[in-house]
Amino acid sequence: MAAALNSGSRGRLRTATHAAHARVDACFPRGLGSAAQYRQYLIGMHAVVGARERALSDAALTAPWSSWRKPERVDWLEADLASLQAAPLQSGPGLRIAGVAEAAGALYVVEGSALGATQLLGDACAMGWTDRQGVRFLHGHGGD
Repeated sequence: MAAALNSGSRGRLRTATHAAHARVDACFPRGLGSAAQYRQYLIGMHAVVGARERALSDAALTAPWSSWRKPERVDWLEADLASLQAAPLQSGPGLRIAGVAEAAGALYVVEGSALGATQLLGDACAMGWTDRQGVRFLHGHGGD
């Protein structure tokens, strides 16, 4: 069954992004153990999610892809960064999404991170953060 799940476009995307995912996972091998690690996570997610949202807003997405966008994630991240008294990175070079295939890939990567968000939510809440202050992104992105 695993071969069937990992075949086709999804399998190619998982293979192509495996090394990048491993690098990110290595930054948080035991989840979020400190406020410094949580700030690092939020800063990185803000950079990725922000760049993706800017690019998706420029792309002409049609249904069903347009319904996958959640631009409010950027607002949640900015509120959480403010709660932790952390500044976002300056915007880097613009990301360009050309076509449905690239949009699907960008959506897949961030949607896939929602599973990790559910695991990190407990770590952040254990530090005293709540869905009203500090974990708006994790709560909205991965839910509880």
